[in-house]
Amino acid sequence: MIRNLGRIILQRYGYGVLVAEDGVEALNLFRRKHADIHLVILDLTMPRLSGRDVFQQLLEIDPNVRVLLASGYSAEHVIDLESDRILGFVGKPYRPDDLARQVRSVLDKPIRESKKSDG
Repeated sequence: MIRNLGRIILQRYGYGVLVAEDGVEALNLFRRKHADIHLVILDLTMPRLSGRDVFQQLLEIDPNVRVLLASGYSAEHVIDLESDRILGFVGKPYRPDDLARQVRSVLDKPIRESKKSDG
């Protein structure tokens, strides 16, 4: 229900939205379409594969992926992921203006190129 609410809110603000039912489907979708995906809203409590695991695998696929974290917990209680790679946080349940504002904020940030060795 929350996933569909987020989709509806973002579509009303004019965003194209791809939805995955669980972590495994999210990774498969990202592998297929990552060139067309500008932002991933990642819920920490996804079935089949944890948000932490999905996040780590997203970084392996695209080290410059933009991630907005969603959780029913406050930002202070969210598990310690690579905080410099998380570009924003939105609480659940979503408030339409807050979700849209966070998405716009993350999309407006310059892409931070990952550090790669020139070995």
